[in-house]
Amino acid sequence: MKEIGFLGFLGLCFVCFLQGGTAGLSPALQGIADGLGMDVNTVGLIQTIPGIFGVISSILVGKFVGTRIKYKTVMIGMLVLALIAAAPLVIAWWPLLLFSRVILGLSTGVYYALPPTLLMRYYSGDKQRNRLGISNAFASAGGGVMMLVAGLLVMVNWKLPFVIFLLPLIPIVLLLVDMPEPEPIAKAEGADSKGGSSSLGVPIIINCITGAVVFCLGTVALQAISVVVIGRGLGTGAEAGIAAPFFNIGAVILSALFAVLYKALKKFLAPVTMLVVAAGLLLLYFATNIVMVGAGMFLVGAELIMIPTLITDNGKFSTPANAAFATALLMALFNVGGFFTGPFMILASRARGLDVPGPFFAGIILAVFAAVTLIIRIAQKEPGQA
Repeated sequence: MKEIGFLGFLGLCFVCFLQGGTAGLSPALQGIADGLGMDVNTVGLIQTIPGIFGVISSILVGKFVGTRIKYKTVMIGMLVLALIAAAPLVIAWWPLLLFSRVILGLSTGVYYALPPTLLMRYYSGDKQRNRLGISNAFASAGGGVMMLVAGLLVMVNWKLPFVIFLLPLIPIVLLLVDMPEPEPIAKAEGADSKGGSSSLGVPIIINCITGAVVFCLGTVALQAISVVVIGRGLGTGAEAGIAAPFFNIGAVILSALFAVLYKALKKFLAPVTMLVVAAGLLLLYFATNIVMVGAGMFLVGAELIMIPTLITDNGKFSTPANAAFATALLMALFNVGGFFTGPFMILASRARGLDVPGPFFAGIILAVFAAVTLIIRIAQKEPGQA
């Protein structure tokens, strides 16, 4: 199999960057609502709609791409289709905006599922882990950059934030120029010593559930930070806005170091990462100054390296027939886990005697979950071991 070239790899990194597009309009919601003459809570629906359709497309892509449909066809096709999300730049019509968010959700599901699958097809060993880490760094930075741009542009005109949805033009060009189609899965199966079963084994299912739990509990920090900072008198919304991006900074730095970290810790990187995230959540809960808040957010940002970590772990137990579906299921459950952060916060809020119970309970639960995972990983034999 021919490796993808530099331009193609850069194109896949930009696809990962686009994952943050679903939240990219967050700072501009009030301006968009004013521009449309609508209630901001109604307009806020555009934030939740893509996630639903993203889960659906992730599963469908994992099931059929590489067997019945070509990888390159789906990737380029969804990038082109995603340009519809920029339609409000020229047509200010609420039904069109809702439709464009559905399309964006379907596209985002592909952005989550296909790049890591393709990188695992194009590369192996240390090079594969290095490329997964770099692509995850792009993904970690994407949401923050797009929110920054949207927040600045909405001050000029409420339509301008939608320009961020023209970014798919970059990977479209790069992937058209330099993305070889991976060999059909049926052919890869014949050369693969692990066989061609399309069913998922227990280790993969456990990893997928682990991803959902980590994202549910880790995302608590993003929802609680303003309450911690403002409610405790540690600062204003401006200080909370300065501390929050340390989540992304932590994710980008750790993602860039992923290959080194995985080589050192191997199957134990997942439970160690969970302990780091748990420490960050508890640091956020016990914070008495803005520096502690920023440090806590930095540590919680480690949750995003669970993506390449669990993808790599799954790769040890995958066959060519089920690799894409394993990755798609994992990414879908990451999103599902994030969705359940809200209900978790509501349940945690019923506890008495704690000013911000969400991070406290999330940190304790995640630490226990990490300990259980560590025990499982110690007992778990790697493929090929006697």
